[in-house]
Amino acid sequence: MAMRRRSFLGMFGAAIAAPAIPMAAPASYSNAAFKVAVAHAKRFPVLSVAGLSKLGGLSQVQAEAMIRELASQGMVKLVGPSRTGTVRAASKILVNDPWGIARTKQPQNVAKVREKTSHTKPQTGPRDIAPWLAHLHDLCRVQGMTLSHRCFA
Repeated sequence: MAMRRRSFLGMFGAAIAAPAIPMAAPASYSNAAFKVAVAHAKRFPVLSVAGLSKLGGLSQVQAEAMIRELASQGMVKLVGPSRTGTVRAASKILVNDPWGIARTKQPQNVAKVREKTSHTKPQTGPRDIAPWLAHLHDLCRVQGMTLSHRCFA
């Protein structure tokens, strides 16, 4: 089968024009968005593409590129794709201080602690429950329930 001149010129033109067609540019994101992602990794144990895209106002592609960048810097560990096929990562820089105790600079005032402990309820001794048991025994007998003698031993 001989190649026609017209199809050859068409293929030749396509090969020349192919590099000029704009390809998908690599995802770029701002330094502020990257800092938000690092702060998110410090606070939460798992990062996802959907979470970062909502949190930082990024596209899915940008969020995925950011997670891969965090993984290349050793801040997160890639954890296979989720059910929907999006990338997930486990944080390696998680700060496990939810109450912020490590960030407090002043020691707690001991006088306030003593005030709080002095307002506890006074302890009462054991109560006599024999009248209650007698009342329950009478109620059960009135209702026609038979009770074992071991209940009141």
